Amino acid sequence: MPLLSVDYGGGVIITDWYDNNQKDNESIKLVIKFLSNEVRADALDINIFKKKCVTINSCKTSNSESKLNNELKLAILKKAALYQKQGIKKNTKEYNVITPGEAGRAK
Repeated sequence: MPLLSVDYGGGVIITDWYDNNQKDNESIKLVIKFLSNEVRADALDINIFKKKCVTINSCKTSNSESKLNNELKLAILKKAALYQKQGIKKNTKEYNVITPGEAGRAK
């Protein structure tokens, strides 16, 4: 989907209207808000808007609550958990522990 606006600081992603040509004159738009830096289901707010047009000048837009909301939320949370796990591994460093008697010895 083409992105219309992304605010990394505010945690908002807005897509442009998208038509996948499966249904005539129908397109969708997503607004995803990240409410927290934590990877939790209640830290995401997803709104899906549907637009149906009879003609170019006659369109009806509505907020859609469907199973797509839950599917998107689950996919985002899985990916975020994976990135978080990889980030933790990447940012860790192993240290050699030196006992007090070994501190002055040369290797």
